Amino acid sequence: MPSYEQLKSELLEISKVIEKFPEAVKPKVYDLLVGQFLGHEPSVTNSNSSENQEQPASTAKKTSTN
Repeated sequence: MPSYEQLKSELLEISKVIEKFPEAVKPKVYDLLVGQFLGHEPSVTNSNSSENQEQPASTAKKTSTN
């Protein structure tokens, strides 16, 4: 486990890196960088996976008109 001084120093460096990213991804960048520093295995999920996307209107079930 890193010491307080090591952690403090690394967090300051991480904050500089995070500022280069768009607001939308800053939390994920933070999690990845801090996790890597602490020796955690990165767990990157794709938020654009087919499970999280809505079905396009063109493929939605159509009702027949009589």
